[in-house]
Amino acid sequence: DSSNAALLVEITPKDYYRNSVLDGFKFQHEIEKRAFNICNNYKAPANLMKEFLHDEIASSIRSVKPSYPHGVAFTNLNKTLPNYVCEALKEGIIEINKRMPGFYDPDAVITGVETRTSSPIRIIRDDNRMCAPNIYPMGEGAGYAGGITSAALDGLKCAIKSMEE
Repeated sequence: DSSNAALLVEITPKDYYRNSVLDGFKFQHEIEKRAFNICNNYKAPANLMKEFLHDEIASSIRSVKPSYPHGVAFTNLNKTLPNYVCEALKEGIIEINKRMPGFYDPDAVITGVETRTSSPIRIIRDDNRMCAPNIYPMGEGAGYAGGITSAALDGLKCAIKSMEE
């Protein structure tokens, strides 16, 4: 069995900020462009879990079939993603497997890149969760969540705060 799942690595402004509030978008664009150029098309850069953990490149699909509809191109993901991201993913895979034995599957396809898990810009809000009177930026688009559940929770917290006002 396999799943279409994601492993996320936290990226903070210290990882990409140079001199502009738009540097997060530039960071995303650089990674996406690198992925496109490495594959020379719309295939996704990928590697199998075993080879990824050993800094090797797989040569063919084994027992797990990738679900990405445009196909994958095997590559060294360190050429697509920053090294610290790959190292965090490797550490995460090992740690998850300790807590959930069987998570590690040498044939699993690690497919990247996904740079749009949350907004690279955060709308600053005050202690009342407002950025201006009666305006509550919330969720992924405002830079306060990284997925459906955290966006829902942030929205709930903003709704509760708005009812207190």
